[in-house]
Amino acid sequence: MNIYLNKISKSYNNMILFKDLSYVFEYNKSYAIIGKNGIGKSTLAKILIGITSYNTGYIQYYNHILKYHYSLDTIYKHLSIVLPSVSLIENIDYKDIIKFHFIFKNKYSQKEIDQDIQQCNLAQYKNILYKNMSDGIKQKLKLLLAFNTNSSIIILDEPTMYLDKDGLIWYEEKLIKYLNKKKLIIIFSNNKNEYKFCENILNLNNYA
Repeated sequence: MNIYLNKISKSYNNMILFKDLSYVFEYNKSYAIIGKNGIGKSTLAKILIGITSYNTGYIQYYNHILKYHYSLDTIYKHLSIVLPSVSLIENIDYKDIIKFHFIFKNKYSQKEIDQDIQQCNLAQYKNILYKNMSDGIKQKLKLLLAFNTNSSIIILDEPTMYLDKDGLIWYEEKLIKYLNKKKLIIIFSNNKNEYKFCENILNLNNYA
């Protein structure tokens, strides 16, 4: 799937974040979205997944194989996301979160999910509700769901936030594996270690 942005602009309270942003995100390629703090990186991530509106321009989600445009209200089926502002269900444990997630999404392999649970040390939290987990464990769980979802597009906003050393190693291993799955990958970050594998860089400072 490709995503076409045509002269997208976004402002809050008469303050322009970015304007006239035209860009194409293509299937089987990876992108890093960078820019100074407050430029609108996280806002653009929310725009792409349809939870924040934009002021002018338009976006098209295009299936390059079927030559078909998706509507915004159906695009969520094809997305995997990790955003700081998007939380998981607070009052259940990680096993029920995983079970619930894959009611709506297709997974790659239960075996790989089980391996990630062990590598992320989630098993020891089997009786802990999500709301009582540390920020690092919450982030690992979000990434586990995203990397194990069989979707066309993965969107990550500051994906290594709160991760410890072992978590960073696991993130890199999973990202490299995901790059080989011929997906569209978009990473919003100013941390080069998070996006060093990306082929393309979009600097939002150029659209301020």
